[in-house]
Amino acid sequence: MDSLLATTTHNVSSMPPWPLFVLASVLFILGIYVLYRWAKSYALTLKAMGDFSPVSPNWAYLLFVPGFNMVWMIFLMVYVRNGLKKMHDAGKLSKKEDGDFIFGLLIIPCWIIGNKFGWFALPALSIAAFVFWILSWIKLVEARKAIL
Repeated sequence: MDSLLATTTHNVSSMPPWPLFVLASVLFILGIYVLYRWAKSYALTLKAMGDFSPVSPNWAYLLFVPGFNMVWMIFLMVYVRNGLKKMHDAGKLSKKEDGDFIFGLLIIPCWIIGNKFGWFALPALSIAAFVFWILSWIKLVEARKAIL
């Protein structure tokens, strides 16, 4: 019986590569679309701020530049926060808003620490960064809606 088991062969067919390619393509396109919507949300907020915006709304689309986007995100958060503060002081907001400043700033340490400590910390910190990103996006939309 042992010799029979040892000589038995199995035909294992490999999975064709096209489903993985389709999945990767769909995820890539979805990621680009979400990044576009996020940048557009910043652009709409900067446009709604009018004269209180220190930069052109089109500058929000610099979030598409790889590597630079993490640095530019900090600048955009500061610009939006400062513009909203000026608007609040001028009575142009229905309630005090800071945009997405705190949640947005929490995204960056999650990525830095996750990349520093390797694969065992990256999944948990990536999920945390994703949650902070969604919360910052929600706060940004709320801030835009508070503009009178």
